[in-house]
Amino acid sequence: MAFNNVSLLTIKVEDGGFVYNEALQEYVHLRQGDADGACGAYCLFMALLVGNLIDRNIVLNLETVDGRTRIGRLVNALGSNGDFLICTGLGVEDIVRAVQESFRACIALDVRDARGGSDVHIILAEVINNGSPFLLALTFVGGDRHWVLVIGYEADCDGKIAKFLVLDPSCDPSKISPWNGIIDLRDPAGPLPYKYCTGHEVDKVAIGEVLVVNPN
Repeated sequence: MAFNNVSLLTIKVEDGGFVYNEALQEYVHLRQGDADGACGAYCLFMALLVGNLIDRNIVLNLETVDGRTRIGRLVNALGSNGDFLICTGLGVEDIVRAVQESFRACIALDVRDARGGSDVHIILAEVINNGSPFLLALTFVGGDRHWVLVIGYEADCDGKIAKFLVLDPSCDPSKISPWNGIIDLRDPAGPLPYKYCTGHEVDKVAIGEVLVVNPN
């Protein structure tokens, strides 16, 4: 299969294939426990790392953040409490508002919808080709929702988008690939039409809101 990855990311193979931002000399993936809080916050932080806009060490030490800085304003807008713990799940409006209050001079969030089949998948693949990651909302059995950061895709020999390759903050980074989750877009069926694979688990999911992170 043909493979395309976000142009801002490179792979440091000797360290297990983790996604690595060469310009910053920093790893991108954030695991729950690295920066306590909601999956949407993790994904936004990872997108900012992709764009060279924040320092990983700052994200891992939010208790030292100056509230007057961009990252400090972002953390406050995301709903951090006094212990710098982002406790609640974040919706599209929450994330857009937080970015407007902090990083609007650096990035713009383009809100889209991934529901629409292969035509939409092609449009989102072009977003990746242009060097922008995007946050993608997943819905699981029972209605549970979760954000992941899409950093690449796979296309079949006919150019049809077959898989989105993601960084999932709820899972450990993979030791064999630069992504740790795969959304299989082939053969969709039912209200949860796609398969989502992380490690040894496979879940049925629907895909919904998209937040494209574009540099200004």
